[in-house]
Amino acid sequence: MEIDNVAMSLVSEKNKGIYFPTEVQVEYSADGKEFKNFHAVKIMLENSITFNKVHLQLDEDDITAQHIRIKLSSDNKRENTITILDEIIINN
Repeated sequence: MEIDNVAMSLVSEKNKGIYFPTEVQVEYSADGKEFKNFHAVKIMLENSITFNKVHLQLDEDDITAQHIRIKLSSDNKRENTITILDEIIINN
C-alpha cells in the first residue's frame, strides 16, 4: 500500500496523570521485520495545560509499506503516568 501521510491525535490531561510524549516516531516496513524511519517529531507542548488534544500530521513522498510502527517516548520522570494516542489515520 502506498502511504502519503500519517496523522494522529494525542491527549493530555494533567489532573489525571495523562501527559503528551516528548517524541513520536513513525516507521514503515514492507515485511514487518526491517523498519525504516518515516518521520520523527519532537513534541514541544506544555504538559502543564489541564486538558489538551493535539493533532499531528506527518507528510512524506509516496512510501510503499504493509506495516506501520509508532513509537512514543517521554522524558517524564513521574511515576504512574499515561500517554494516550487517541486516533491514527493513514492516507494513501
